[in-house]
Amino acid sequence: MATHPANLDPHSVEGSLDDAVSYLKTKCGKTFHKMTVSRWIKFGKRMKDGRTVKAEATKYPGEFRISPAAIDAFLDTLTADYFGERVPTACAKTTRQRSAANKRAEQELAKVGI
Repeated sequence: MATHPANLDPHSVEGSLDDAVSYLKTKCGKTFHKMTVSRWIKFGKRMKDGRTVKAEATKYPGEFRISPAAIDAFLDTLTADYFGERVPTACAKTTRQRSAANKRAEQELAKVGI
């Protein structure tokens, strides 16, 4: 049974792609297809500087679940890029970079005696 988007808490509850489409219709006043939202999740959208931004969602067997907050964050990022505002980037670190950062942090903590 699908949850009606009006009942979704924008900060915690994830809904189906159909719920996301309903939410977008009430938010934007425009009809979107659920495959559009699916493409935003899988492939993202290219910004002016060449980076790709993807809608954040959770993959369940046979479906994606996305929250209204994730949709808002995705649209806010695209809107900021469209108007030329600076869009922050979440830099994913490699395993080697994370290990080196952890080692440096441990050395700093050892210096102060923690």
